[in-house]
Amino acid sequence: MFINEDIDIPTAQNLRSIVSFSYFKSLGDAIANDFRSFVLLRVLDLQKCKLDYFPEGAELLVHLRYLTIRADLHVLPLSICNFWSLQTLIVYVMYDGCIILPREISNLVNLRHLLTCPPYSGTCSFLHSIGKPLNLQTISNVNLPGGVDDFQKYFPYIKELHCITCTEKQKDFKSLSYLEKLKLKADFGRSVKCFTFPASLKLLTLRKCSLAWSEMSFIQSLPNLQVLKLHYDAFVGSCWNTDEKEFQQLKFLRLMGLDIKQWEACSISFPCLRQLEIFWCSDLEEIPLEIGDIPTLELIKIEGCRPCVGESVRRIEEEQRDLGNFNLKIHFEDEEYD
Repeated sequence: MFINEDIDIPTAQNLRSIVSFSYFKSLGDAIANDFRSFVLLRVLDLQKCKLDYFPEGAELLVHLRYLTIRADLHVLPLSICNFWSLQTLIVYVMYDGCIILPREISNLVNLRHLLTCPPYSGTCSFLHSIGKPLNLQTISNVNLPGGVDDFQKYFPYIKELHCITCTEKQKDFKSLSYLEKLKLKADFGRSVKCFTFPASLKLLTLRKCSLAWSEMSFIQSLPNLQVLKLHYDAFVGSCWNTDEKEFQQLKFLRLMGLDIKQWEACSISFPCLRQLEIFWCSDLEEIPLEIGDIPTLELIKIEGCRPCVGESVRRIEEEQRDLGNFNLKIHFEDEEYD
C-alpha cells in the first residue's frame, strides 16, 4: 500500500506492506492510530516521513520484517527491539552525528541487515555493547568502540561492511573471515599506513584513505577480489606501477578522483578484467596501451579526464581493431571526446 500525506488509511488486517510515496513533514495521525489494525504487516517503509518521535503502537507490529525510518532522533527507542521478526532495519538520520543503538538490539535474532544512511556522510550508528552476538550479514556506518575486534565479537558472520575508520584498531580486517564486500573511508581523510583484508573479500571500495601505491601489492594478492573501486584519495601519489603482479579474479576496476599522473601497467596484471572506469582523474596523462591487450576486456568508460586520456583510449581502440578485436567498447561521458 502506498501512502501520501492527505490520504485516509482504512482498517486492513490483511495488509502486508506500507510504503511512503512522498515526503511528509511528520507521521500523520491516520497512520499512527491504525497500527493496531496492521497486525500482519511485513514491510513498513517510512523513509520519506520525518519522525520527531517513534510512534506509539508501532511496537505491536511483531511480524514486521523490513523497517525503514527517517528519524530526527539521537537515541533509537528501546521499543524497536520488540520487532522479533525484523530482518532489515534502515535508519535515515536527519543530521550529522551519531544515533545511539540500544544494547537490547541483540534480542533481534532474525536481524540480518542494519544500515545507517546516507552513506559517506557524517552520520553513523553508535553501539556501546550488546548482550550477545548477532547473525548480521550487512552493517553500514556503525561505530564500535573496539573497532574491528568488536565487529568480529558481535557480528562474527558479517558479509558486507560499510564503515569509517578513525583508529589503529580499525585497519586489520583479516579476522572477518566471512567478509565479501567492504566499503571503507578514513575519517576526515586521515592517512593510514596499511590495511589487511581477508581472503574471502570479493568487492572493495576505498575512499579518503591516502594510501601509498606501494600498499597495493597486498590488495593484488587477494585471491577472490572481483571488484575494486578507488575513490577520492583512496591512494595518493603520482605514479602507479602494477609491475607483473596479478589481480587474480578482478573483473571491474574504477579509478575516481585520484591525483595519479602516470599509470604503468601490464596486461598480465589483469587477466580477468572486463570493465575499466576512469572518472575525474584530472592529472592522468594516459591509459597504458597494454590495457588493450587484456583478452577479457569489454568496456572502457572515461569521464572528467584530460583530452590526452581520451586520445590514448582511441589509440587502444584503433590498435585492437587492427588486430581484429571488435569486442572492446569505448564510452565517453564528455562531449569533447565524441
